[in-house]
Amino acid sequence: MSQNGYVRLDFIGQIDGEHRQELRNWLERQYGRYFTRQETVLQCVVALRYADPSRPTVRELWHRLHHHIMEDARMLKGPRPQRLPSYSTFRARVADLPREFVWKARAGRDMGRPSIATMVSRFETILSSHR
Repeated sequence: MSQNGYVRLDFIGQIDGEHRQELRNWLERQYGRYFTRQETVLQCVVALRYADPSRPTVRELWHRLHHHIMEDARMLKGPRPQRLPSYSTFRARVADLPREFVWKARAGRDMGRPSIATMVSRFETILSSHR
């Protein structure tokens, strides 16, 4: 994801109504003074991968975030690269995800609803189109 690409969390509208508002509230809680909105959104996108049936660990996701940031910095060679949160900051973002959402997502899909992995994949497709 390019730092210059505009990232939005439109995919939240595609998640069933049961968790949509919880995820919006979670995202709003993540914004603060230290990281830019763009940095926060990237961190949240990667944090959402925790809610995946493949059950990645927080540390694996933190390393993936680091890889995305370093790849972006190499591609752009100019503007200041995005900042990597500490592991404890990233872990806190993941820990703040709505628990029921995470449990259901890690268990797989509900009947008749797309899985969270599908939703996150759709969002990653949106991100890659902004490069």
